[in-house]
Amino acid sequence: MADSSLIHFCCLGRFADFVPGTKSPYAKMALEAVQFDDASGERIDKVIFKLDKSLRKKLKDSLQPDDWVKVTGEGKAISKCDRIKWKADKVSKLSPSQLEKQQAAFAYHRATGLVAQSTESAPPSLTPEIPPEIPPEGSPKAIPKITQVLICQKGSCRKKGSLKVAQAVEAAIQEAGCAETVKIKATGCMGQCKAGPNMVFMPTKKSYRKVSDKKARSLIKAAL
Repeated sequence: MADSSLIHFCCLGRFADFVPGTKSPYAKMALEAVQFDDASGERIDKVIFKLDKSLRKKLKDSLQPDDWVKVTGEGKAISKCDRIKWKADKVSKLSPSQLEKQQAAFAYHRATGLVAQSTESAPPSLTPEIPPEIPPEGSPKAIPKITQVLICQKGSCRKKGSLKVAQAVEAAIQEAGCAETVKIKATGCMGQCKAGPNMVFMPTKKSYRKVSDKKARSLIKAAL
């Protein structure tokens, strides 16, 4: 059996069309999804999602090409063939005001480090799911409570410095006085070898790619 792991995501994009499967003409959905990128800010990539059966009839009657939608679901990373199967569990059509609010929320959480950067092997800002709104100005910053940090220590990630990342995370946890409540766990392949080192916060399941030891310390400091 191929090594695999689940990646929880949330993304925004324009609906392009339905993609037929073997049993249904509405089995999948093509989306022009917004990818966040350090160099250009954001870009558009076309991504194919398998639709949960409960969504197909509803969406075929309600979606038109170029409609903006928010999609959440899971990606199953299959390391043996270096690809990911994406499945949408929820698709919400967005009004102009809802779209504006969601775009602002993505921008805010990306700026604060709560949205992982996109990579060659990741689709649509396939980021962890984020809250729908920006915290009101002047309100305390919402910080996710973490109890465990998963860090891939397989060959590819290790060669790219995952051991240094683990050491930096351990030091940051100790500096924060959280050594008793936040544990570090070395894991097997997370299915994102090209984007390593890979790190995931639990139980929030927020995932981070291409993590350096410096970035790891910063993320831990912000989360604790």
